[in-house]
Amino acid sequence: MEHGAVKQRTPLSTSEARAVVAISFTMALRMLGIFLVLPIFSTNALAYPGATMAKVGLAFGVYPLMQALFQLPFGMLSDKKGRRFALSLGLACFGVGSVLCGLAQGIHGLILARALQGTGAVGAVALAAIGDVTRPEVRAQAFTITGMTIGMAFMLGVLAGPMLAPILGLKGLFFLLAGFSVIGELFVARYFPNIPHSPRHIEQPSASSSWNRQEFLRIYLANFVLALTLNALFFLLPLEFISLGISKAGLGKAYLMMILPAGILAFPFVRRAERLGSLKLAAWTGFALVILGFLGDMVQSLRPEAWILLLFSGVFFFGYTIEQALLPAFLTQKLEPKNRGRITGVYNLCAFLGSAFGGILSGLLYPKGAFLPFLAGTLALASMGVFGLPMPEQENE
Repeated sequence: MEHGAVKQRTPLSTSEARAVVAISFTMALRMLGIFLVLPIFSTNALAYPGATMAKVGLAFGVYPLMQALFQLPFGMLSDKKGRRFALSLGLACFGVGSVLCGLAQGIHGLILARALQGTGAVGAVALAAIGDVTRPEVRAQAFTITGMTIGMAFMLGVLAGPMLAPILGLKGLFFLLAGFSVIGELFVARYFPNIPHSPRHIEQPSASSSWNRQEFLRIYLANFVLALTLNALFFLLPLEFISLGISKAGLGKAYLMMILPAGILAFPFVRRAERLGSLKLAAWTGFALVILGFLGDMVQSLRPEAWILLLFSGVFFFGYTIEQALLPAFLTQKLEPKNRGRITGVYNLCAFLGSAFGGILSGLLYPKGAFLPFLAGTLALASMGVFGLPMPEQENE
């Protein structure tokens, strides 16, 4: 199909739309709590007794590390016991861990509490649930809705975190996360779709085993690398901005300038690419933007300028948002329902392993200069280009 031809798009049914909105809101509520802490963690955690940059990096990275370890077990549990049960259990683990984070008195207690907080690994469960309640031909639309909802939570959390931190402190934000967990439990009990063990949309296994082997590996690698660079960037940005004279209270404005264009433009861009049958071009565009943004940040670390850091970080966020709207849709195109929880568990495992590496590696390398963690992220992104980018199955021929 030529890119200029608009293809007929099958709409979501009423039941599909209702289920997707419920799942998306549940995940957005939980992610909002995580995003509130993310942009201010590295600077605020340094105030804990016993804190060093390396230990702060461990406290930052142990949460996604535990998420990685528990994604597959939770995905498999959801295949056997149901999505709702697994999601409710994960929210409970996250809530208890958040309370203990708020009670932690030193960096070592914070590390242990963050580890417990990370055991509530329900990302794979939500991805599998969306696959359960939607047809393959509308799944890109479903994940676009989910991406937009989580994207709004991302923007709200990243902007609100720096504003709330001076009032509540890091401990107060952790207690707020626990409150979000309770609200999430109530919402799951009331609104989360009751998905049977045999989902309503039965799909045939992929006829192309080579697509499964090669594309799944590319998707897993891309998810790992993108998560690594995102977490590294959020560890580095508050430290860099403060070193350039931006106050902790001013971080919210800096994040707004970086993230707002992505929030406004990225999802309409993906929707239009879907309508034009040009998701392959969208994937290449997203990749070009993320590597350009990280490369620009690496170069500016040699001659630091706040406006250059803002510009190239904004470019990165634009490309990252595009990729995160596309990857889940590519992943679930050819999954059998009975294995969906397991496969999405591996997908999320890769993401959280990447997040863990990004946080821990940045904490280890940053004392030697910002250039090194930015260089590590740039090289990781280059590996995506070397091994090949994930592409939609129908355009991969």
